[in-house]
Amino acid sequence: MIGRNTTLALFAAALVLRLVFVAWAPGEPAADGHFYHVYGEHIARGWGYIDVDGSPVVRWMPGWPMLLGGLYALFGSGTHLALFANACFDAATAALLCALGSRLFGSRIGLTAGILYAAWPGMIFLCGSHMSEPLFNMLLVAALLLTVVANRSEVRRIARFAAAGLCLGAAALVKAEPLITTPGIAFYLWRTRRGGADFTRTTAVLLLVAAAALVPWTLRNYVLFDRFLPTAASGGIGVYLANHPGATGGQDFLANRALQRRFKRENAAWTAIARNDAGWRDAWAFVRENPGEELGIVANKLRLTYGGDARGAKLVRGLDPDPENWHIAPLTWQRLERTADAYWFAMLALAALGLTTARSWQRGTPALLLLGVLLPWLCLHIVLLGGPRYHVPQIPVLALLAACGILRLRGGRATAQAAAREPPDPE
Repeated sequence: MIGRNTTLALFAAALVLRLVFVAWAPGEPAADGHFYHVYGEHIARGWGYIDVDGSPVVRWMPGWPMLLGGLYALFGSGTHLALFANACFDAATAALLCALGSRLFGSRIGLTAGILYAAWPGMIFLCGSHMSEPLFNMLLVAALLLTVVANRSEVRRIARFAAAGLCLGAAALVKAEPLITTPGIAFYLWRTRRGGADFTRTTAVLLLVAAAALVPWTLRNYVLFDRFLPTAASGGIGVYLANHPGATGGQDFLANRALQRRFKRENAAWTAIARNDAGWRDAWAFVRENPGEELGIVANKLRLTYGGDARGAKLVRGLDPDPENWHIAPLTWQRLERTADAYWFAMLALAALGLTTARSWQRGTPALLLLGVLLPWLCLHIVLLGGPRYHVPQIPVLALLAACGILRLRGGRATAQAAAREPPDPE
């Protein structure tokens, strides 16, 4: 059983690593982080969730900008405030992951996974940006942990499933992707059910509370746009950018003048919804008419998504292709990039090794829960854009699998399987 002091020490160590980097990092918002920062300032000033042209935002989920708006209203809108918040959220993820791993596999794997995540260079570097992934990862891991705790509880089961649903819904308000994991979570609960009635009741509570968290956003969109939009109106744009004639499957938008003209921002948010609808329609037409070319694009998406982990360092460096305009020196950038990529590939290898112990996991249920989170993201970015940013939500699961792989290396198959069969920590 991992004690509270150990968990707090892990959180503190992870936080120190991130704060040291954040204190050194330039802290200038880049890419989507620029928009999150601007929207947060608008909210803090009482203007609402509006774009720079005054139109209501519909392309990004509101969770992270709303939180930034609250922080800016309380403490001022300095750019380092978002970085400090990201450092705290990501350090909390390491501690939550340790608790999740302990309940699924036992203390050794849980603590190892927490340490691996705490030391993950790509996540540390990402905390030096204004992106929403650290908050998202914390909420998703919290939802999984609460689901496991609730599923094994004898008391207050409904309340705990409601708490899990609330965290899942909050994660969906940051990024809508966790909605694709709900079938995997439901299947895990079905395999560990205590009867049909209990499964129906507890799963319904979890999913209904998660859906209820999206109700205010959905109502706001219906009032403003007369459309049922429980998620942001950006999926169609993303799927078209990833699936069109000459597409690379990645972020080739800035290098493609025709795409820029097609998706040029207009004053009315209605146009954003129209673009979203057109994106889904035209992307599907391209896939249907060009299956051979699409297969090549899919292969490149996978390469872009899993071919490195230096996205956070690139955001800190600056996205301008000219090194003279970077926020850090080219040599420093190269060192950060190599560190992030080396750690990433080592963790991928260990995670693959950890999967070899999956059959020994108790009744296969940890495998169901982890793969129910891991595989939907893989499938999602076969359809949508590829790139290192899109594997970030998979990192907590990869850390758990890598922890299993480390134990396999240290003691051979028998030791790793024994650790995987170790009774999980009680609630």
